[in-house]
Amino acid sequence: MIDPQDFQNKLPEGLTLGRQIHDGGQRKVFEADDRGTKVVIKLMPEDERNRAEREVSIGSTFDHPNLPRILDDEVFDVELDGNEFVWFRERFIEGETLEKRTDNYDPCQALALAGDLIAAVTYLWEKHTVVHRDIKPVNIMVRPDGTFVLIDVGIGRHQTESSITSGLFGPGTRGHVAPEQMMPNKGRKLDSRTDLFLIGIVVYQVLVGVRPFRPRKPDYETKLLAGEWPHPEGLPPQIGDLLERLLGHRPHQRPSLEQARDMVSQAKKELACS
Repeated sequence: MIDPQDFQNKLPEGLTLGRQIHDGGQRKVFEADDRGTKVVIKLMPEDERNRAEREVSIGSTFDHPNLPRILDDEVFDVELDGNEFVWFRERFIEGETLEKRTDNYDPCQALALAGDLIAAVTYLWEKHTVVHRDIKPVNIMVRPDGTFVLIDVGIGRHQTESSITSGLFGPGTRGHVAPEQMMPNKGRKLDSRTDLFLIGIVVYQVLVGVRPFRPRKPDYETKLLAGEWPHPEGLPPQIGDLLERLLGHRPHQRPSLEQARDMVSQAKKELACS
């Protein structure tokens, strides 16, 4: 349990800690005021230093509307209740996470989500050669204007760097991984098509209300590796075609970033999305 006042006492002058807005996994997230500017402070235990430093090294250079910029170029050390932590500041994003949505999205809302996520991963790949690898509702912010921001690049991987691995599935979240993430030691190199698969999972989830691959089912791994998922009825064919391509169980079956972007744009046009 972190004492916020203890943390506040150890922050630089002019940086005022606000309410805690997230407590999960290996990080705590706080709102803060930085000399009149609203920011986010991410606090992580010392054993997550590599992940924090990776996030800062990538995110401090971001210049994209669908990605948050990290405001520090290094992590800072702090001792709280006898334990070592690291922290850094990130630009505050108004809104709430996609995880908090209560209703399924209509096709146009789902296409807007897909378009913003594809734009974000295109920037990550083309500008930084980074694969996010953990695209899921809790890592997607929904702004008040309905646009989306992809957050938490802590397990994002530069293809020129070694990977952070964690168990059978490597980096990622069960239920939100691509087949190639299931076998991180089999020489299957990840690229932007991995992120497109994860976008397909999220788009399916907001349309149908459940994930296409159910992680609690005993046949989860088998169906994921075989590309077997329930095709929902009643969706426009443009949406069905997009999901079919994004959820191709082999990377070469998925579209390129440009093709995915064009598919979303064409579907919006044909469905008269505003």
